[in-house]
Amino acid sequence: MDVTTLNISKTMENDAAFIYVIEPDRTDYGQILFLFSTINQNSNDSLYDFGYLRQTTNDEYREKYRALYEGASARSCHWRPGSRRR
Repeated sequence: MDVTTLNISKTMENDAAFIYVIEPDRTDYGQILFLFSTINQNSNDSLYDFGYLRQTTNDEYREKYRALYEGASARSCHWRPGSRRR
């Protein structure tokens, strides 16, 4: 098991429901392309295949993408309460 797999496994054990890597559409940040996604087995979230394209969730996310790609932010991490099944 490589370091990346180990880190993702540990993160999932610590209640992360959904981890993903995306590439936003840079014209208006209105769509995102999924490059990687994984879900916790106890999550209600959906797993997205490589290359899946969907609308950006909301304006808050759109502005985060804009800040990253237009130089106002070096990195971003968004943590939201999950919809875990107990």
